[in-house]
Amino acid sequence: MSKNTLWTGSEDIAEYVEKNRVAEKQHEVLKSITQRKLHDILTTTKHLQDISGDVTLEEVNAQISLIRGQSIILFVTREALPPFEIVVPQSGTSVRDLKKAIERYYTLTQRRQQSSLGGECSKRGGQTKISWRYIWRTYMLAYGGIRLVDDNQVLATYGIQNKDHLRFVKRKRDKCSKKH
Repeated sequence: MSKNTLWTGSEDIAEYVEKNRVAEKQHEVLKSITQRKLHDILTTTKHLQDISGDVTLEEVNAQISLIRGQSIILFVTREALPPFEIVVPQSGTSVRDLKKAIERYYTLTQRRQQSSLGGECSKRGGQTKISWRYIWRTYMLAYGGIRLVDDNQVLATYGIQNKDHLRFVKRKRDKCSKKH
């Protein structure tokens, strides 16, 4: 066997370990430089100043799409809580797409809150799991007095436009389908 494919002695292992240490240090230095540069870009570019430092590629693309006029902002309200912003493509976005965007928003927000607490776990031993299946069975989105009942329907058919407000509403139970 060649020296490249088989460990032949302690010198090879020590050399391998040292190369890994050097590579890890280089990686950390590059990560640090990238984070500083990203922070500089986010704080000095007018349209990107409201993006957090741990921004995802999806968030950057959404902001760029918004600047180009290809996306819209929707404000979603939940009972007594303040509204939050969701960015979705301007055309062709279905109710299902909007729901997925809301799910991603919550997941990302929850992850950021957990990391801001220094990685501390909740009393239940980790991140709170949201059952989106339960949420969407119990609640639906509404625009004005219109309930968005068809997940396949495009938002534009409801007349939803940029900066419109949507809200979570409790689903009405169908008493006719309930067996006695």
